[in-house]
Amino acid sequence: MEIFLSALLGDLASRSINLLISTRSRPTALDVGDSLQSAILRAQVIVDEATGRHITNQAMLQQLDMLRDAMHQACYVLDTFGIRIFGTK
Repeated sequence: MEIFLSALLGDLASRSINLLISTRSRPTALDVGDSLQSAILRAQVIVDEATGRHITNQAMLQQLDMLRDAMHQACYVLDTFGIRIFGTK
């Protein structure tokens, strides 16, 4: 009986600690927005540098177009996200 009670209390304690850690470490909406904004800026730098070079490889050009499209979609998400949080852009 002692072993069962000890195991039960240990399990409850570990679950309680995991719950506290998970609720404290959850990123806020502003943190996610800042992270997305910095990723967009990094992608913009990559696109600008690649556009300045004369790339002739079709596969690389296709990847550049995919990155550009993803960047535009992320900008749209960030704008929509900002409107929902702050009410204005």
